[in-house]
Amino acid sequence: MRVPTIIVNFTRTKIKLAMVEEAKEIENSESPAVRLVRLSYIERIGSLLSIMIGEDISPRKSIVKEFHVSYDTIRKFLNFDSKIKFDTIAKFCHIIGHYLHVEYEAVDNYKSKKHITDRDERLALIKNLKRQYEEIFGAGAEVVKDLNKKKIDLRKFVTQGIK
Repeated sequence: MRVPTIIVNFTRTKIKLAMVEEAKEIENSESPAVRLVRLSYIERIGSLLSIMIGEDISPRKSIVKEFHVSYDTIRKFLNFDSKIKFDTIAKFCHIIGHYLHVEYEAVDNYKSKKHITDRDERLALIKNLKRQYEEIFGAGAEVVKDLNKKKIDLRKFVTQGIK
């Protein structure tokens, strides 16, 4: 016996609505402990991102273009918006790691030291930011470091899942 298409579509819609409701219930039932950890990540990432944007290590326009992140999401981190979810936090682990790696390589490998008068200061700044990044993301930072060693394009990895 074949089920009519209208009933199948209605059932699928009902299932999707139930899944959305379940997701809302889970979000609303976030424990205070989980919320505190998430908010701590948001604050620390927002502070680090602010420095990186200010130092022109990761321009907003590049983040938007290369990682398909909206300006609004960047603004939420900079404003410590409590609505940022863990998957966005995980995505920014890759984004921040990418830009720190690119900047470090660019400054460290620059041959003509005459053109960069503050090269040592810049490298020290980047090393300090990398240390902060590793403190925030821990094992996630190690994963990103391994991906960088394997020369995997993090932009494609994050946006398309391509290695």
